[in-house]
Amino acid sequence: MRIYILEIRIIFNKDLNFIKENIKYFSNLLFKRILNNNIKESKMARKHYSNESIMKFLTIIGGLVGLAFCILGLLDESQYHIYAGLEQLRPVIGYIIGIVISVLTIYTGIRPDDPIPFHWLVLFILGILLIVFGGGIWACALLIIASLLGIIDEL
Repeated sequence: MRIYILEIRIIFNKDLNFIKENIKYFSNLLFKRILNNNIKESKMARKHYSNESIMKFLTIIGGLVGLAFCILGLLDESQYHIYAGLEQLRPVIGYIIGIVISVLTIYTGIRPDDPIPFHWLVLFILGILLIVFGGGIWACALLIIASLLGIIDEL
């Protein structure tokens, strides 16, 4: 009886080891295939504009201007020590969101397609968001000029 149990355990352990090795092999193979497909897709999706350096410059300057306007707007709020309710907290939250959008805009200009795609439509949307969240009209104007350069290049 013990011999049969020992043989069953040996066979079962060999089968488990074989199954574990196959699972590792196929999971590594699948992971490599998925990783290679993602790398190929990201390389194919990149569109280069002929005026890309000017667009990057305008995007970075627009983000810096928006960041400056948001920081100055945040420092200008004189109601920090007393809050009567959530209505007075609204401008502070708006400026903080504006700072985040400004940093994303700067990062998009520095490293295109890494955080968000460097496309004329994205630059237009970032410009609109900057003006909504306190980045100022100048930051919006610079980003819209950059997006217009992109759309002209695409036509």
